[in-house]
Amino acid sequence: MDFFAGSGTTLHAAQIMQHDDRQRRRVLLIEGGRHFENILVPRVKRCAAAWIWKNGSPASLTGPGLFMRIQELEQYNDTLVSLDVELDEGDVGDLFQDPAFALRYRLDKTLRTLYCNVNRFGSPFGYQLKRAEGGGEATPREVDLVESLPYLIGMDISRLYREPLGVVMLGRNRRGQSVAVFFRDCAAEGSAKWLSEKLAKHPADRVYTNDPAGLTFDGCDRLEAIEAVFALQFGRP
Repeated sequence: MDFFAGSGTTLHAAQIMQHDDRQRRRVLLIEGGRHFENILVPRVKRCAAAWIWKNGSPASLTGPGLFMRIQELEQYNDTLVSLDVELDEGDVGDLFQDPAFALRYRLDKTLRTLYCNVNRFGSPFGYQLKRAEGGGEATPREVDLVESLPYLIGMDISRLYREPLGVVMLGRNRRGQSVAVFFRDCAAEGSAKWLSEKLAKHPADRVYTNDPAGLTFDGCDRLEAIEAVFALQFGRP
């Protein structure tokens, strides 16, 4: 892990070591400089593509390859300010004269609007929020509910796979309990049957799914609602 990644020398060195001793390594680079996009990322890609380069071109594509993920972090308040949400604040009187109260009120109400609508969780895919970037018009952006959920419940994933009727995530939580998440497409035909089969195949101490109130098969009473996870984390007053 390199908190000051610079041009990516740490990753380059790790790849050379991996080539020499054949040991698998994971590298996490963190960089806040503006050169991230035009220097660091291109170097990482070049290191993965080929060992030998000449005049900006690879001698041959014989590099180790790479699964790379880029994640941008920003302040929590900045994220919410960028969201395009119209709120009916109502009449709260002189309390809004206090800037701290005004900010807290707006953030809490925004989060309840965004995350506490049960209808938003009928499918693991297709959820979008409008986000303004660079001072321009707000455009719809995909939100990965499947990836967000494990963070909220403190889950370490050991296996994840996707099928036409939903997504299955298996792992353990911070208390050592086994966890199974079945994020299904509630509108799809056979969704309940799919879930019942997955429950039998993947028993766990804690089991989560979306819209458990609409299920009637044996054993569905122990299911915990995915909607409640988001509501508790983001919708509390």
